[in-house]
Amino acid sequence: MEKPNVKETLVTEGLRLMLAASYEAVGIQDVVKAAGVPKGSFYYYFSSKEAFGEAVIDEYTRHASEDYERVVGSAEGDSGAKARAYFEHLAAGYRKNNFSKGCLYGNLALEMADRSERLRARVNEGLIGWERSLGQLFRSDASVAARTNPDDLAKHLIQSWEGALIRMRAERSDRPLELFFRFSFAPQFLST
Repeated sequence: MEKPNVKETLVTEGLRLMLAASYEAVGIQDVVKAAGVPKGSFYYYFSSKEAFGEAVIDEYTRHASEDYERVVGSAEGDSGAKARAYFEHLAAGYRKNNFSKGCLYGNLALEMADRSERLRARVNEGLIGWERSLGQLFRSDASVAARTNPDDLAKHLIQSWEGALIRMRAERSDRPLELFFRFSFAPQFLST
């Protein structure tokens, strides 16, 4: 039987806990308890909670990128339809979780951007990567590029999405998500 990777387990459990609560609310003891490892194991792999936070963001980015590629790669239609399918996929997850949790990027940007330059920069890197992926999708569609700047459209959608998630959590409803879909995928921007 293969021995579980302790570092991966710590990061996976940290991500789960931070999505359920927040970076500040999750202590190192919470992480090691959830991972089922001694506290010394944490410090063997991570010099600080901030370094651990960076690893959690990297893991979230990896999962998000794989998820994006899988959903967009299997979606049919033009770039607008593929982008909408991806955001609908994300919305389904938030509905399933009763409008709690949210996006780790948005959560950490609100919570830690003014307190940790390292975490702020890592969150920003993740958002930029997401914008690049979505921008590339739109650049591949001549009809979008003829109407608007594909990269600006990608940034706008992600910024609008993150705002909708904040309101979704505050309202505990999908109304902000529905508004996002109604206005963000209007025909003057994207045809779906």
